[in-house]
Amino acid sequence: MAKMSLKNLMMLVLSVSLVAGAVLAGGCIGKTQIIENVTPQEAFNLIQENQDNPDFVIIDVRTPDKFAEEHIENAINLDYSSETFQDELNKLDKDKTYLVYYTGLSGDIGGKTLDIMAELNFTEVYNMSGGIYAWKAEELPIVYIIEDITPPEAFNLIQENQDNPDFVIIDVRTPEEFAEEHIENAINIDYRSETFQDELNKLDKDKTYLIYCRTGGRSGNALAMMEELNFREVYNMLDGINQWKAEELPTIQETPAQIIESITPQEAFNLIQENQDNPDFVIIDVQTPEEFVNRHIENAINIDYSSETFQDELNKLDKNKTYLIYYDCACGGIDRKALNMMAELDFREVYKISGGLDRWEAEELPILEDNF
Repeated sequence: MAKMSLKNLMMLVLSVSLVAGAVLAGGCIGKTQIIENVTPQEAFNLIQENQDNPDFVIIDVRTPDKFAEEHIENAINLDYSSETFQDELNKLDKDKTYLVYYTGLSGDIGGKTLDIMAELNFTEVYNMSGGIYAWKAEELPIVYIIEDITPPEAFNLIQENQDNPDFVIIDVRTPEEFAEEHIENAINIDYRSETFQDELNKLDKDKTYLIYCRTGGRSGNALAMMEELNFREVYNMLDGINQWKAEELPTIQETPAQIIESITPQEAFNLIQENQDNPDFVIIDVQTPEEFVNRHIENAINIDYSSETFQDELNKLDKNKTYLIYYDCACGGIDRKALNMMAELDFREVYKISGGLDRWEAEELPILEDNF
């Protein structure tokens, strides 16, 4: 074996020293690749450790529609099925740290992505075994879709889900508002009901929901409530059914059920109290003007049943308002005849006081006696 000259020996020592110095100084020579699978819990821990690390990236390699339904917080979406998938990967900074995941149901897409990134010389990549389904099975946190959309977007969503049994439209207005008109196939859960949150909580939280009200206020509050209740996918229609109609989108109009019935004086008194500030509540006294002057219920108007124009006078009234009618007594069934007449004229909601003004007074309920 030839002897090494002193000069060559010194050059070798210098070269080794330079390489060692470069490695110690953080040089890239011989940097080890970390390409491996991790469990969902290990992935979660990795995410927690890198919350403030700008060089840590989570990649969801499912399709955009699956990503839109649910994903891990802060993940970006690169579709494995896209023709440009490998090119998109190749544009990424290969010195960053990556966590990738797929659904975990069909094929080892996450593992295949891991192999591609290894070939592309990425430095550190982790694939979450079992994908997002294994992540959810461990009850680890998911980002769901809780958002506002415009009426045209809501219409498109409805069209796309016409045959989807897991798509539900909820009208959160009152039953009366719902009965007047609503979006086809909507169900009604009244936001103002004391049981509203309980009714929501009974629903399947894994279904997709579109909610709306008249102008967007009630449904906006309902949206926040459904987010707290951990619904997966909920859309709130901005500006409500008023804007839906302004966009000339279709509604279902129903004839409201008539409420034509007798109630006791006490029930009538309670009805009056509940509607003190309601301009759409009207009390009608069908006595003669002379009888009306002698005694009547406060705020009542007088339409004389014995007048030839009685039915015409009734017909001029707004049939969508709520009416309470009474006569002085039950004699001759005058109040009943007036009630039946209003039913035939298609009034929506009419109550008569059973026993009339006589029974009202007998129960010591308040009366106005003008005597002028």
